[in-house]
Formats: sequence, structure tokens, C-alpha cells
Amino acid sequence: PIKHKTNTMKTTHMTKSIMTLAGLALCTASLHGAAVVYEGFNNTSGGAEAAQGFGPAGTGLDGNWNANFGGTGFIRVDNETMVTGNIATDGNGEYSANNFGGGFEMTNTSAALTGSGLLNDGGTLWMSYLYQGQGFSAGGWGGIAIGDGVLDTSANGMFMGTGTQAVGVQTQTGNGFQAANWLGATQSATNKGATASLSGTQLMVAKFEWGAAFANETITLYTADLNTGALSAALSTVSIADVNQAAFNTISIATRDTNAPSIFVDEFRLGASASDVVVLVPEPSSAALLGLGGLALLRRRRK
Repeated sequence: PIKHKTNTMKTTHMTKSIMTLAGLALCTASLHGAAVVYEGFNNTSGGAEAAQGFGPAGTGLDGNWNANFGGTGFIRVDNETMVTGNIATDGNGEYSANNFGGGFEMTNTSAALTGSGLLNDGGTLWMSYLYQGQGFSAGGWGGIAIGDGVLDTSANGMFMGTGTQAVGVQTQTGNGFQAANWLGATQSATNKGATASLSGTQLMVAKFEWGAAFANETITLYTADLNTGALSAALSTVSIADVNQAAFNTISIATRDTNAPSIFVDEFRLGASASDVVVLVPEPSSAALLGLGGLALLRRRRK
């Protein structure tokens, strides 16, 4: 009886251990990638869709996307995806701009972001997106911004409308990337960090640290490894004067170049932490662990 009792205790302890590990894995999976805003540009139509009015929009967005070109020959949402390593994707679609000369922008708004608390003074907001570009000419500019207005590409360079502002990532000639702040009708970014020259597909990650009331904000730009999700050392950092980030509700993706470049953007995320916006495909071992936990639970119920 004593031996039987000991084995029973060991079995129960093992079952509880497996269930605990499985529960931890489940918690990790449920917490990982909890982005407030997510856009995978999911396109299952079988062909390119016009970016103007593209939808349904991803989570945390207020509706379909607006764009300043409606033709699929200019800016569009393809039913393809980039090489993404272990970065989680929705499986279909990417935003692309090619075969055009001049400028474009694609925009959406997010009440979910403004109500999330991630724009409060003293808080932190993280952003990520997959990017692949084929370069710009000497007059080429690009950017992804969060602000209270829209990036304007109607003239050479890139600027905001009068009385508006935004923060984000600016892309310049030669595929350089900078942490950036746009203010008012100033061409290009008012404040920007050092240029980081990158090639190939990149997961760009930006961290926005909002200072206390009337204090400076800090923008830091990284890349994340496509296989491990590990962040690089800071590529570009800029400290900017206090902005009214609580009013930021608009997301802009914009490019201007007279020599028809091709760019691709996918898997856009905004969240509270790096793990919210750098999301990897679950490892098979985690799935197996969950399976073991389920078997252990079933075995316990049958006793």
C-alpha cells in the first residue's frame, strides 16, 4: 500500500508538472503578440487589389485604407508575401508600390490606439513592420508615421500638413532608415537620427518613449532577426521636444520618387512591448508540450 501510494503521488506530481508547463506555454502563447493594431494586408482574392479602399482592415483600425492612387498599377495589395523567416504572418498579402513616378500615401485611423493608454505621458509604444525595398533615386523619400495628420508627398521630399505632427521611421536615398519626427509643413523630418543603410527584407522595430508632461520624447529604431526575433543594437535614436501624442490617431505609409521604385510592406503592428510586435511562429516543441498537457489532463479525468 505504501509503495502504491508513493507511485500515485509521483504520477499525480508528474501530471501536475506537465499541466503546469503546458499552462505556462499556453499563457506565453496567449500573451505573445497582443498588438493593439495589426494589419497583415490579407488578400485572398487571387490577384492584386487597389490600395484605395482596401479592406477589410486588420484589427484595431477604423475601416478600410485610403490611398491617393486607386489603380492596381500604382499602389496595391498583392496576394503574395515576402520571405519572412519565423515571423508570424497571416499567410496572404503584402502592400506594394511599384511602376509609378511621383508620390503616394496610404492611411488609416485607429480609435483603439488612442484609447489604449499607450499614448499617455510616461508610457511606451512599440511599432514593427516588414519592409523590402529596391532602392530610391537621388530624390527618393519614404516613411511610416503615426500622427494627427497624413504624410504629404505632393512635392519633392516628405512633410506634414500645417499644424500637424507625427513620429515614425523615414526612409531616404540608398535604403537608409532613420527614427524621425515630422512637424507642420516642414519638408522631410524636423528631427531625425543617424541613417542606417540596410538591404533585403527587414523587420523594422521602433520604440516611442513618451516623456512626462512637457518633457522630451525619445524614438529608437532597431531591426529584429527574422528567425529568432532578437533585437539589434539601436540603429537610430532621436530626442524630440514634447509632442501631443495623445492626439495621434492616423497611420501613414508614404513614398515619393520620380524614378519608380518598388517597395513592399507587410505585418504592421503597434503594441505595448517588443514581444507584442515581434511575433514568431510557435515552435513545434511548444505545440507538443500543449499536447502532452492535454493527454495528462484526459488521463487524470479517466481515473
